Amino acid sequence: MSLEGAAVSLGATIVSLIFAALVFNQWVSRRKPFQMAWSLGLGLYGIAAFTQFLAEAYGWTPSTYKAYYLVAAPLVARLVFNLWIGIGALIIAAGGSLARFNLSWALYIGEFVGIAVMFWGFLASQDLAKAKVPVATQLPT
Repeated sequence: MSLEGAAVSLGATIVSLIFAALVFNQWVSRRKPFQMAWSLGLGLYGIAAFTQFLAEAYGWTPSTYKAYYLVAAPLVARLVFNLWIGIGALIIAAGGSLARFNLSWALYIGEFVGIAVMFWGFLASQDLAKAKVPVATQLPT
């Protein structure tokens, strides 16, 4: 709880909500999908910054934290499969933590499994059906 933190959060709230309104007006007139996505993202950021302001000014409460978590989570987690990337990072960290207790094998197994889980999450988050065909296969036969 600090005055400076509250001021910065309130400033971020005002600026982001103004930009969200401007981009939303552009979307209304032009109907470009990216403008709707940007206005939604800026609006979510504005609400998250406002809950941060409330927390800095008055302290964190369970309802403030829940509101912050609900609004900020879509800004952080782009896709559902990115959860697997985070789980893989946790597995690697757990393996490193176990290595401190003279379980060095846990580090290697943790790295192997963690990297495999992260790679699977990355592949699952890609839409492979939309991937471009390599140039070599586009040549006439």
